[in-house]
Amino acid sequence: MLEELGLSAQDAVMIGDTQIDMTMAKAAGMDRIGVTMGVHSAQQLNELDPIATVDNYLQLQQVLLG
Repeated sequence: MLEELGLSAQDAVMIGDTQIDMTMAKAAGMDRIGVTMGVHSAQQLNELDPIATVDNYLQLQQVLLG
């Protein structure tokens, strides 16, 4: 998808709710944000070193927009 959009992994961020999402992004060299509103807990997501882990959309917005 990055290639189709003409982006590098350093110019993107993966937002995901599973360890699979976090693992895929980490392997691609992408920053990642874990969201606990889905499958895995914050503890599980944090095992894969996301730049942030959020519990709701307002927190996600704050992380993305600063």
